[in-house]
Formats: sequence, C-alpha cells, structure tokens
Amino acid sequence: MEKEIKWIKTFFLTAFFILFSIILFNILIDPFGLYRISKFICFNTENEIYLNGTLIKHFKPNSLILGTSMVENFIISEVEDKLGFKNCLKLSLSGSTIYQQSLMFNYAKKYNHIDEVLWGIDIFSFSKKDNKLYKDFPYYLYNNKIIDDYKYLLSPNTTKTSIKNLLKYITNKNSICFDMNRMYEWQHVYEGKFKEKLL
Repeated sequence: MEKEIKWIKTFFLTAFFILFSIILFNILIDPFGLYRISKFICFNTENEIYLNGTLIKHFKPNSLILGTSMVENFIISEVEDKLGFKNCLKLSLSGSTIYQQSLMFNYAKKYNHIDEVLWGIDIFSFSKKDNKLYKDFPYYLYNNKIIDDYKYLLSPNTTKTSIKNLLKYITNKNSICFDMNRMYEWQHVYEGKFKEKLL
C-alpha cells in the first residue's frame, strides 16, 4: 500500500512540475502578447487572430488599419506619414468577413480612443459562408478574465509558438517578423519578381 501511495504522489508531483514548467515558459515568452508586448512576438500572418486582441489592449492605438489580407502589406509608418495617423495599429485578418472586422473595431473602441480608421473593404468580406479559419476563435485572448488564461498558457499552440519564436529570435532576431512597423507584411518575399527591369 505504501508503494502505491508513493507512486501516486510521484505521479502528481511530476505532472504538477511539467504543467508548472509549461505555464512558466509560456508566461516568459508570451508569444501572443497576452501580458505584455514581448520581444519574442512574431508578427507574421499565422498569428493575426491570436495577436490582434492582445495588441489592442497593450499597444493603446489611436488609429487603426482594418481589413483582410489586402491591407497586410500596408506599412504603419507610411500610413502615419501620408494620412497623418498617430499611434497606428494594423489589425488585418486574412480571409475575414466584415463581421469579424467589426468585432476588432468595436473591441478596439472599448479599450481606446480611436480617432482615425483606414478600412480596406473588399467584396469577399461580405461572404456569408462559414469561415473555417475562425471556427476555433480564441475568445480568451479578447477579454480581461484571468480565470480563462489557462486556455492560453496550457494550449499546445501557445507552447509550439513559444518554442518556434524563441528559436527564430535566437537565430535571426533581425527577422522582419519581429518588426511591428511591418507586421503581417509578406510582399518583401516577392519583391525580386516585380522589379522594374522585369516588367
């Protein structure tokens, strides 16, 4: 009987240690910025739906860029310079509907005083078809409830992204994905194919 009790204690202590280690690791890396604007946040298109809600709360924007992938290549500093926007944040959601974009807008207004909005609206935004990309929308990243933070801290996706972002930062911390000014931008990948000499 003593052996069984000792085994059970060992099992629960090991499980607790593993869970605690995962939670602590994800808090330190914080890949989606739930607690702060972490230097390990990678602003690529894979992370839009996870990052936008937390950035709204921590970045405190006064102006927004909203839309689908059509606005992903807008560079924040250029928008601020040409349109006079101040403290601008880009909230692009690739493949999103106008409803999902309005959720972002209303959420931003809830936490901030928004003066200007550059809203890229395209016809596909009005599609009524179910959007599989947002079937498992991470609502726990779009509220201030501490009680559901465990969904973030123990999520396999969070842990996977923490490891991925940490390794990417160590090997190439100057990567464009860590540049908030060019967040979600992907046109640099194809710049070589659209040079003047090739057109």
